[in-house]
Amino acid sequence: MGRSDQRGNEMINSVYFNSIEIGTVQTVEAFGNITFRAIYKKSKNGIILSKYFNNLEDAENWINHKYNLEHKTKEKKKRTTKKIQKCQIPFASALKKDISKSGFSQKEVSEFINCHLRSITAWQAGTQYPAAHFIYRICKMLGEEEAPKKLIEYMDLIEKERL
Repeated sequence: MGRSDQRGNEMINSVYFNSIEIGTVQTVEAFGNITFRAIYKKSKNGIILSKYFNNLEDAENWINHKYNLEHKTKEKKKRTTKKIQKCQIPFASALKKDISKSGFSQKEVSEFINCHLRSITAWQAGTQYPAAHFIYRICKMLGEEEAPKKLIEYMDLIEKERL
């Protein structure tokens, strides 16, 4: 259903996706030629994008394309975030349990392996992974006899989580 603004530019049918208006196409007459201005407002930051086309179908397709790009990206980010959150718990939990069982504080661990205390906190929270040389040093700190076995265990957990 069309509508007009005060300047006489006719607003052509709004473009919908699942009953939600995602954009508008406006007819624009300039120098005797009619063009179609596709208008799309990004939902994330409110920025309005527009582009001119020679026909209505191309303008509507552009709006649909912009909408799909924005929402597929959001969906992909959500899925990636969920996967990371699910996967990081085993390594983080194992590390936290082993350090706790050893009786060492986070500060003592950070001093022994020569890294910042915030790194230890991040590893135990599951937000980051330690570099291999830090894992090796932690394993050595937890016990000389257990070090090779623990190193393999930690590296396997990390490798599985990163896949």
